[in-house]
Amino acid sequence: MTGLLERRTTILPSNKKRQLEILREIVILQKSGNCEKSVEKLQAELEKLMSERDQFKRSLIVSEIIFEITLGAPFDDLEIVHFQRMKDNRLTLKDIADYYEITKNALDGRLNKMGLYENRRKQP
Repeated sequence: MTGLLERRTTILPSNKKRQLEILREIVILQKSGNCEKSVEKLQAELEKLMSERDQFKRSLIVSEIIFEITLGAPFDDLEIVHFQRMKDNRLTLKDIADYYEITKNALDGRLNKMGLYENRRKQP
């Protein structure tokens, strides 16, 4: 989990730097004119980078929320109240599974054993 946090914080600056480079390239190409294909390709790359950055930001927020709820407790020590609070904070099963580096099936099994499986709605 620590490696994941390190990766998250290092990708944001390089991602943002590339976004700015692409914007500069687009401006230069648009000023020179007749480069629509190049501009479209750069815009697609820019959109992908922006989406990637948004996903990383969301995962950082999710990590903070889970840590605040569980106080860093390992997955096997989580109780019903922890899962209920995560649900109240609109965390998905994927969010929780990614944070604890487990599969959604393992999480489903745990929720089923705790009796929460029947009460929860299907989540992506």
